[in-house]
Amino acid sequence: MKISARLKIIAIVLTVILISLISFFGLYVKDNWKMKNLIPDYSFGMSLKGYKTAIFEVDTSEKDAPHEHEEDEEHSDDEEIEKIPVNSPEVLTVDNFKKCKEIVNTRLNLLKASEYAVRQNTEDGTIVVDITNEDASDSIIQNIYERGIFEARDKSTEEVLLTNSDVKNARVGYSQMRTGETYLLILISLNKQGEAKLEEISQTYTVESGKMIALYIDTLNFGERYFDAKITNGELSVPIATSAAVDLKLIEPEAKYMANLIKSEPMPIVYTVASYGFSEPALDNSVMVPVAIVFIILLIIIGIYFVYKYKNMGGFSVLNTIGFIAILLIVIRYTYSTITESGLFGIVLSTALQLLLSAQILEAIKDKENVKSIINTKIMEFVKTMAPLIIISVIFVFITWLPIKSLGMILFWGFIVNILLSMTIHKMLLGTLNESSKGGAK
Repeated sequence: MKISARLKIIAIVLTVILISLISFFGLYVKDNWKMKNLIPDYSFGMSLKGYKTAIFEVDTSEKDAPHEHEEDEEHSDDEEIEKIPVNSPEVLTVDNFKKCKEIVNTRLNLLKASEYAVRQNTEDGTIVVDITNEDASDSIIQNIYERGIFEARDKSTEEVLLTNSDVKNARVGYSQMRTGETYLLILISLNKQGEAKLEEISQTYTVESGKMIALYIDTLNFGERYFDAKITNGELSVPIATSAAVDLKLIEPEAKYMANLIKSEPMPIVYTVASYGFSEPALDNSVMVPVAIVFIILLIIIGIYFVYKYKNMGGFSVLNTIGFIAILLIVIRYTYSTITESGLFGIVLSTALQLLLSAQILEAIKDKENVKSIINTKIMEFVKTMAPLIIISVIFVFITWLPIKSLGMILFWGFIVNILLSMTIHKMLLGTLNESSKGGAK
């Protein structure tokens, strides 16, 4: 073997080994007297890292209600206050139970919960929500069971001027004042019915009239305002906070939760949190470690078979497979792909497809001379054969349900890494080895 060919192979091998070490063990630098890994952490789904479970039950408590008297009926100020159920018996129907579950699902989607599951007992209305254990989980849970009744009222008379039925959309925005001050706003877009109402309201509640409207979500007053001009675009802007008083970035998440409540349908039933806590992952170390060991043993057996059947070329193909797994794991972390049970299957399937392509290439170039051309042909054949699966993986990427999305993302990147490695490192190794062996034979 020529020295140049030997050096080329050594350089490629060392590169693959270095990438593998970085992928499997990390790349650490010193940061404030601590060692920090520059490679991002894995993002795991509920079944692998655990999840939080919230149980919402129908509120069975009672509330105070003033006793209604006939006009000629005598009564005293210290008369006992009547107690009525928070949820009247008429609203406790199966249809309303199901509607509440749908609203919870909608709110979880609006709040961009990465992975969740919603179950319900339709006999008593109890709703169970499993959600990934993330920083935002507590805030999400707090906001999905609120009734979310939006009202714009006359501040003085409490007359209701606008409700959820008038809302088309709601979002968070910013407004820059001439003074340099920035306001955080909730921008409420109204439907045609609400647009007509707002136009009338904006001409009634003005500075000159001294009248103001107050904005409520349930019992929370989140803003008050008057109007200095007629509003014809159907958008009601509500100032929430100003940069002169607080850091708006700290307030923005809560404002987004409020906007999502406004644009989602209000819950017809009042719920309470019966319990909320952490649940252990379904696949813990007692399951994952044996599975990983079996996977590694299978790879070793296949590697031994490759070396036994294809000699040096088989050994380089094994090295290429190790490099494939290492690079795929790095790509998964840098693309923030969430690994679920189906994602793990995607890693295994991607590795199997990589081994399949390697075997096809090794078999095709056995005792052949024009190795690089043959490898290119086999790669193109592989792509054509796998085209349906590649298309399916791309479709899966755009599905919001995380288990399917996870499988699609990992399969897609698996195909990309597999093809690129086969066209570069694998082809260079096998081509260089083939050329050097022919040179040695001469």
